[in-house]
This record gives sequence, C-alpha cells and structure tokens, in this order.
Amino acid sequence: MGIYTLGKYVLFDERESGFEDLAEATDRATFAEIAEDIATEQWMHCEDFPIIDVRRIVSERFGQVFRRGEETHTDLCMADWQSSLHAIAQTFGGLETRQMGLFLANQDVATLTGIVTAQLHDCIDAGHFFRARKLITTLEHLETCGLPGFEPGFPSIGGDDEACDARSVNHGAGRRWIVEYTVAFA
Repeated sequence: MGIYTLGKYVLFDERESGFEDLAEATDRATFAEIAEDIATEQWMHCEDFPIIDVRRIVSERFGQVFRRGEETHTDLCMADWQSSLHAIAQTFGGLETRQMGLFLANQDVATLTGIVTAQLHDCIDAGHFFRARKLITTLEHLETCGLPGFEPGFPSIGGDDEACDARSVNHGAGRRWIVEYTVAFA
C-alpha cells in the first residue's frame, strides 16, 4: 500500500492575533523561519494526520515563495505571490487566465464577481454543470475571503486538495501569506 498525499493551501494574515512576531519580521529569512514555525503549530491539534509537511510559504509583503521542503504535492506555489494566487484561483476557483489577470491588476472583487457571474450563465447555457458548480462556490466564497479559490475555515481532515482562508477577518491586501502543506496518509 502506498502513500496518499493531499495539498492543502491555507491563507493567513500577519495582522491576526498570535502572529505579532511574524508582522515584526523585517527581513525575509526571519519571516520564513517564523512563518514555518507558526504554520507547523497550526496542525498540532490534529492527531489524525500522520505526516504534515510545510512545503512552501508565499508572502504578499515580500512578494516571493519561501521553499521549505524538497518535493511538493503540486506546483501551485512556485514563483511569487501573484502567480501563486493565479494558480490557486484557476485550480480551485475555476477562473481563466484572462479573468485572474484582470483581478490581479486591481483586486476588485465586485468586477470579478460580475465576470464570474457572466461566465456562470455561459456554463449553464452550454451544459457545463460541473464547471458551473465550481463557479457558484467561487462566488459564495469570494465576498468573504476577498480572493478567488479560497473557502472560509481551516482545511478538512482528509478529503481533496483544497485552499482555505483561516483568517478571522478579511484585512485586505498587504500582509497576507499562504502556506502550502503536504498531508500524507499511509
């Protein structure tokens, strides 16, 4: 029997309580070290996961990906903040490259909501109901999370690959960070 792995992508914000040391980190190396410790601590309460690995940490403030592990489950968090958001939105939110490019230019949720709603109608008219379901979920979570592809809350135990927003409040742009976890089951 082999090992089954999942990719979990979790959105945090430096402005949340408990992340004060992270918010005060002024250099990249310190940020990456503190963020990895915080990311690891987030799973301490979950004994059901036999192997949890922090693979990548993506910082909006520094605009880069900090590689923490050697191998990765997927290649969603590989280059920088914007391309990581782009890959997550396409994978979990069903957005197309053009749509995500427009959103990344100004992060206008209202405009993106209108674009996704129009795309949803096109999918329904064409009979692409699986894609339509994904777009409905994107619309449901877009207003709460402020970023496409993420759903509110912490990742589920098991299930599928997923992107979750673990912030208690959407603080907006500037200090967000994403952790790519690989969760392995034997």
